[in-house]
Amino acid sequence: MAITGLQIHAARALAGWSRRELAAHADLSPETVAVWERSSDSAVRTTYACLGRAVAALAAVGVAITPDGGVTRVRPPITLPSEGAAA
Repeated sequence: MAITGLQIHAARALAGWSRRELAAHADLSPETVAVWERSSDSAVRTTYACLGRAVAALAAVGVAITPDGGVTRVRPPITLPSEGAAA
């Protein structure tokens, strides 16, 4: 399934995350997330592993990217600690 920048942006917004938060949960740089979101093309194969981490992080809070090109909330969100939050 190809994933576009618009889908990443919409999924992140549905999760209520900033680019920095998605990047932290997916072990990516915020710049990588920004580049993906600005792209109208699907991600190139070399970025699939990183993109997979972002999709998994979103899925962990109940947001899924659908095969028809959309995004959806699949269950109530799980509250994860924000970046920099005290444990």
